[in-house]
Amino acid sequence: MLPEGATILPIMAASDKTPVTSHTGGLEMHPLFLTTGNIQSDVRMKATSHAWNLVCQDRFSSTILLGGPGMQGTNEEVSPDT
Repeated sequence: MLPEGATILPIMAASDKTPVTSHTGGLEMHPLFLTTGNIQSDVRMKATSHAWNLVCQDRFSSTILLGGPGMQGTNEEVSPDT
């Protein structure tokens, strides 16, 4: 139970593979972006709103941890080109 006056703030994460350049031998980066759930979706999805913040970039993403509240997390191997 939350204390009186507490606030819950949903946090959303998103990632997608991005090719760096053709001069890197097909190197792909996997940027991780975060935003808060209290921003209206039409505002959040506009690139000019700057609602998403870049947290990190990973070029070695080959394992994804699947899971969530009420779910048992499992590791699933993913090939780098998927």
